[in-house]
Amino acid sequence: GQVLALGRNADGDRAIHLFHQNGIGIISDLVMREVPKVKTADGEIGALSLDRGRLRYVNSLVGKDTLHGKAVGTGLDPAEGAQLADFPGLAAGRFADGTDEGLARLVTDPATGKDTLVTGDDPEQPSEGLALPGTGGRILDASPEFVLYQAGGRQYVVDTARNLVVRDQPAQGAVLDGDRLIKSAPSKPGTVNVVDPRTGTVTGTHDIGTDCVPGELQRSGTLLYWSCAAQ
Repeated sequence: GQVLALGRNADGDRAIHLFHQNGIGIISDLVMREVPKVKTADGEIGALSLDRGRLRYVNSLVGKDTLHGKAVGTGLDPAEGAQLADFPGLAAGRFADGTDEGLARLVTDPATGKDTLVTGDDPEQPSEGLALPGTGGRILDASPEFVLYQAGGRQYVVDTARNLVVRDQPAQGAVLDGDRLIKSAPSKPGTVNVVDPRTGTVTGTHDIGTDCVPGELQRSGTLLYWSCAAQ
């Protein structure tokens, strides 16, 4: 009998071999075709997000970051959906789903070096950009009408419906909850305030049952996650 196999010699050369056994039991090895080396590169996942059935991930390949995405069915029987548009050049912290205007992302203004916020699900047709006060910043959160942006020790709430910055505050634990901003209260450890981002009015407070000031807040549905640097 005979068998075809893909093998590699001690030098690392790959080839397709035909192994054949003759009538007296001797096995011969005949090289049928050499297989040329191919250039390979390992990608690295730099960010991962899932928001309302949109899975997105940043893949860094040969030093270049690209945001990929896929629709995911989120019902009782989850199913893989269509591919979403790719966004070259987006790194971790520079994008977020959740706005009514589509994917929120940060690009750099080549003239000023400042961050610019654009929205939309088509990389070829973004919204009109809004120049932001910082450089090298990141998006902390997004909701249907707002984006929470941080740069240079400051945080800014951007009203994407009106295309303007409506709040400026020191960097602190903060997260968006629909049309509300939940933020730590530096002068009241263990308390977070609920704020109207457009007016700055405190509309409620929550006692989180600790004696520290949260440096990080995250929200999922009705659940609020908090973290203090000292704990």
